[in-house]
Amino acid sequence: MAHHPSFNALVASWCLVLAAPFAAAGQPTVEAIQKPTYPFSQDIAQTVQATTPAQRTAAAEQAAVASSFIGDYRAALQYVDRNAPAMPTISKADSLYFLRFRPQNAREYILARAGRERIVMINEAHHVPLHRVFTLSLLAGLYQQGYRYLGAETLSEGDQGLAKRGYPVTSPTDYATNSGYYTAEPQYGNLIREALRLGFTVFAYDAFPDVPPADFARQREIQQARNIEKVLQADPTAKILIHAGYDHIREDSLGGSWGKAMAGRVKEFTGIDPFTINQEKLSEKSAPRFENPYYKLAQATEASVFQNPAGQVFAGPVGVSLFDVRVYHPPTRYHLGRPDWLLLHGRRKSHILPQRAQLGAYPCLVFAYRKEEDSRVAVAADIIELRTSQDRTALILEPGRYLLRFQARNGTTKQMPLRIK
Repeated sequence: MAHHPSFNALVASWCLVLAAPFAAAGQPTVEAIQKPTYPFSQDIAQTVQATTPAQRTAAAEQAAVASSFIGDYRAALQYVDRNAPAMPTISKADSLYFLRFRPQNAREYILARAGRERIVMINEAHHVPLHRVFTLSLLAGLYQQGYRYLGAETLSEGDQGLAKRGYPVTSPTDYATNSGYYTAEPQYGNLIREALRLGFTVFAYDAFPDVPPADFARQREIQQARNIEKVLQADPTAKILIHAGYDHIREDSLGGSWGKAMAGRVKEFTGIDPFTINQEKLSEKSAPRFENPYYKLAQATEASVFQNPAGQVFAGPVGVSLFDVRVYHPPTRYHLGRPDWLLLHGRRKSHILPQRAQLGAYPCLVFAYRKEEDSRVAVAADIIELRTSQDRTALILEPGRYLLRFQARNGTTKQMPLRIK
């Protein structure tokens, strides 16, 4: 990713250097150009409070991303919804239409369909690590289906050592050596690790074209699609998974400054109709009043797609065809202060740090680095914040050896080994 000259930090006092990740369509943005110094929840809250009313919505959205970086999923949802309007209701006819569909396991449906596709595109909300965990859960099955390429929106083309190294990194001074911005969030880092472990070629496709602001959004979508097209030109038999943000996977024409989104441009340039999977429309919010009305109607206990007796899948209201399918994620249940989906159906384990092992200064961030990786630059496999001596928030990690780094808000630090059996 190239740094765009229009970048301007919203709040100079942010501990986490961010460009507005929720910027309106057509507004040039750039990801962070420095390593994020992971902020404490107190600092995030104080920064939002210090902004003017005009800045507060954007600052809250940035705070949601910052909260996700330190494993505070509840706060991430709450910040985004802080200034959001309540969702509108839908008509009785629309409700009856949706209720004709029945839930089916989303992972099974996607993997079965992916076998007859060439390009799969799945999206995320940038403050919701759940979406990254779900994409990770698809990787092994997609690899078995012949998929060998993963393109991720956040990745930096400057990190030429990613494949050999096997894990994403951050850099305190040089953006060109970062793996990306959102990869600094542990679950995004784990997604990239897993893809590399399985044998995927992981590539950067995003673009920040040096064009007038009025044409930036359109050119960004075009250049993203051209970068994906290059993979197909180099390997005409390639099967590709794209993990993108929000509306980039829309197949229709957005109009305005965007024109077609990236998915529509890929179809235009390559002739391949991508299989587009939306995760963020049917995901939970911080409170029911903010949730999509179809989300409230859904009755499912696992990640699901909805299929009617004729075999059609629910892709949105009648007459709306933005995506091929929408994935429903049920409300999160919490386990030792952490979302249950982090456990990956038992693949990962919870670990509560005994008080005698803690730093003794609070609040304290705890970073868990894989033992075989360079902890000076690696993205942590998990991060939590312990706010008091009574805090029993658990780390959630795969079995293996780790180096724990404790960092208190007062500057005190400590390191210790950890083994998860």
